[in-house]
Amino acid sequence: MAALGITREACALKSGSPFALRIAELDEVDLKSISIEHSFLSVADDRNIVERLLADDDTFCCCPDLEGHAPETGPLARQMTRDRLPPGRPGAVARLMARITEMVRLCAWLEARAHIESRNMGSSKATG
Repeated sequence: MAALGITREACALKSGSPFALRIAELDEVDLKSISIEHSFLSVADDRNIVERLLADDDTFCCCPDLEGHAPETGPLARQMTRDRLPPGRPGAVARLMARITEMVRLCAWLEARAHIESRNMGSSKATG
């Protein structure tokens, strides 16, 4: 992550890194702006989703839309739920940063897990 210019502190981008500069360019252009409204899924959507999954081809899975609304899924939806962020109209940069944040959190979790396992291995050798 450090090689990309991504710091663990608040999953920030290192100022001036090539990645940070590219993100700034994307923020200006805002790639992937689509004309349909984004929303978040709720229990009320369950029936419609199941019906579409059964009736449509695999394009619904790749690019779901529910009556003109594109449900927000993936890292951004998880971040907005986890951090209780207000719904808005996020662009490409917000989605990319949510994905980066999730990757940094996963790396930290994996490292913590490896540390716990190596500590446990050391204590089992000492008692064995």
